[in-house]
Amino acid sequence: MKCINYVQLCFISLLITGCVSSGLKDLKGEIVFLKRDGLYLNIYKITPNNNSPILLYHNTDPLNSNCLLPKWSNDGLNILFIAMYGSKWKKWIMDSSGNDPKPIADISDSELTTQYSMAPDIIVHGNKIYINGNDSPLYNKHCFSILEDRGPAYVSWGPDREFIIFDHCGKIFALHRKGNNLIEIAEGMEPDWKH
Repeated sequence: MKCINYVQLCFISLLITGCVSSGLKDLKGEIVFLKRDGLYLNIYKITPNNNSPILLYHNTDPLNSNCLLPKWSNDGLNILFIAMYGSKWKKWIMDSSGNDPKPIADISDSELTTQYSMAPDIIVHGNKIYINGNDSPLYNKHCFSILEDRGPAYVSWGPDREFIIFDHCGKIFALHRKGNNLIEIAEGMEPDWKH
């Protein structure tokens, strides 16, 4: 039996998962997202053409220090997110640089569920992403581990509606609306691209 070397294994993984483009220079805007640091999910920001995410916020609540669901405010000046405060889940706000974080409202349990599509014209079904009116999926990939493969989630449009952004298999991707040019942005989850 012949062993597969590392280069062959990498090539095989590209064939299985699809080619990941390095076309980051074409993407504009800023993305907020969650990234796991040890046991905790923290909020980071990245420009799509920069491979250096910036830590914006780490929660210090003694019961649960995770953050969830970072999202740009409608005006793009602030970031809304969910984190514990006084051992209760709360909606928070901070500026776009991660300064002045403060809890602003209680939340309901329904706000803590995974959201697969964040746009009414994007449909997620299993591991497939569709744009309304198109019978062929833009994306149809599986993770290497079935345990982590919940399918793509937090799928939404980029600022120019030429790309969609989503998380899958512990990474954040941008994908051109025609289904080509898959771009790995960063390790993380729950992305939101500033419009």
